[in-house]
Amino acid sequence: AKEMFVVFLRIIVEAMDAICQVVENQETEKIKQQAHKIKPTFTMIGLSSITQAMSQIEKAALEGDHQKTKSLYLQVSNYLKKMLPQVEAQMQRF
Repeated sequence: AKEMFVVFLRIIVEAMDAICQVVENQETEKIKQQAHKIKPTFTMIGLSSITQAMSQIEKAALEGDHQKTKSLYLQVSNYLKKMLPQVEAQMQRF
């Protein structure tokens, strides 16, 4: 189980950085791809609310709503900043 958390932390930091770039550049297709790609990662460790938020980011990008896409991304990013220490603490228990 510890390896799962280690992989999650490594993947998620890289993925969120990638999404940040494409959101800032308003690269709609890449936003959809990146958001879709990391959804299962959140589900894997029980953060299904973020999985749902990533689906909303995908939808907003598909609709071309850059403001909503950025707003949703910022919400997820801020939530993750709060959750990552808890995930790291959980990892240490294994």
